[in-house]
Amino acid sequence: MNKGKVMELKKHAISLFSVSCSLIIAMTASTFAQVSADSLIRVTAVRDAYPYWSPDGKQIVFQSDRNSSMLGNSQVYILNADGSNVTTVLDNHELVEDARPVWSPDGSKILFNRQYIANESSMDILIIRLPEELAVSSFDK
Repeated sequence: MNKGKVMELKKHAISLFSVSCSLIIAMTASTFAQVSADSLIRVTAVRDAYPYWSPDGKQIVFQSDRNSSMLGNSQVYILNADGSNVTTVLDNHELVEDARPVWSPDGSKILFNRQYIANESSMDILIIRLPEELAVSSFDK
């Protein structure tokens, strides 16, 4: 399968995912009517996905292709819970998607999967040890 066809399929998959998420949100909103739209807080406003709270609740790790010229080329980012101080955790190659990041219980590492876009059957699970300035703690120091 050529690269153009792969990218076209990814675009369709992302569109279907967006529609599915919208339907789930609509169904959830109608089920839990006591939650108002005023209680929602927008943390980011670009192509961001798979957020995960840090152990101390002060930061969020997520994936995004916000800085990529290629749809689907995701990287792992960290930001403060209020949406400030967005930091790229790891710069990757244009043909790599780093996705579904989660914090380690002690806040010193992030676990994520990496898919090689040119070879969709090639996927790895990776752990990155965070530099001290990005690591968090599960308790206040």
